[in-house]
Amino acid sequence: MKKEVKIGLLALIALAVVIFGLKFLKGQNVFSSKQTFYVDYTDVNKLNVGTPVLIHGFQVGTVVDIFLKPSNPQLVEVELEVRKDIKVPKSTVVEITDVGMMGAKAINMVYEVSALNDLAQSGDFLKGRTKGTLASMLGDPSEINKYMTQVQNGVGGVIDTLSVYFKNMDHSQGIGLALANLQKTIANLQLITNQLNILLAGSNANLQATFANLNGITGNINKKNKEIAELLENINAFSGQLKNSSIDQTIQNGNTAITTLNTRMTELKSTLDGANHAIADLSGILTKVNKGNGTLGKLINDDDLYLNLERTSKQLDLLMQDLRLNPKRYVHVSVFGKKQKDYNIPENDPAKSLLEQRDTSGQN
Repeated sequence: MKKEVKIGLLALIALAVVIFGLKFLKGQNVFSSKQTFYVDYTDVNKLNVGTPVLIHGFQVGTVVDIFLKPSNPQLVEVELEVRKDIKVPKSTVVEITDVGMMGAKAINMVYEVSALNDLAQSGDFLKGRTKGTLASMLGDPSEINKYMTQVQNGVGGVIDTLSVYFKNMDHSQGIGLALANLQKTIANLQLITNQLNILLAGSNANLQATFANLNGITGNINKKNKEIAELLENINAFSGQLKNSSIDQTIQNGNTAITTLNTRMTELKSTLDGANHAIADLSGILTKVNKGNGTLGKLINDDDLYLNLERTSKQLDLLMQDLRLNPKRYVHVSVFGKKQKDYNIPENDPAKSLLEQRDTSGQN
């Protein structure tokens, strides 16, 4: 036999052993035929795959799958595998019970022997229910009542015996003295309760008046219930309008506008500061001008300077006019050695009056 064939056979044997081991750990017998049943529960109470399925405490199968029912996710569907030789009636009730204080679970299949004539087939749905921890531990409620009755009778006999014992006990010391003090304490408590009852009886009228006032207040509230409902509707409508009015966007736009306005105010403040500096400089210049400092100050405050400038301006004007009218008076051009003619002052000389004033001023 080839080496590859041996390896393949060994792998198949190992796979079969693994599958058998997993089935065995889940409580399933690979070599026996099974029948499958399904049960729906509203609560599986932490049921796990591999939980044994019991009939009268004898394991006949296991839980092989637990999943939410596809057609109704509020139900949990449990898949059970039961031995083929076990007869399961259609009326069987599948109970989830607790089998210990540590939370271990089991599934009991409960049915009447008379129902074995109508058997369920593999793939059928059975009825399911969940049994609480107390019911799982104590069993049928009728048996619990019998048990509690027996306990009550036994406790009653013990209490009667203790009563006779304490009645004949010496009350001057020990437990007798403690019981006597306890009886006095109970008597005092009874006296206090009687006094409290008297006090409550005396205050009954005030309590009734208080309750009457409370009834009046609640009556007024009931009468105003319609108005309160309308007020709440108005508040809801107003809140809806606020929600639909995009107030957040409006506030954001307002914040943006305020930020822009603050920027513009800062720029305006800078401009005003510059204007104030310029005005201060101009004020200083005007102050100097008023004091006669500088050329402009002297020009404004000194009349002689103004008159000299005015007179100079007039003389310059006359000079330019005379130069235009009598250029020969200022420019002498000789062509081929020809003698320049003497200049004669015209009768309407515009500078004549000015020259006469200058001569007169020179003579003075």
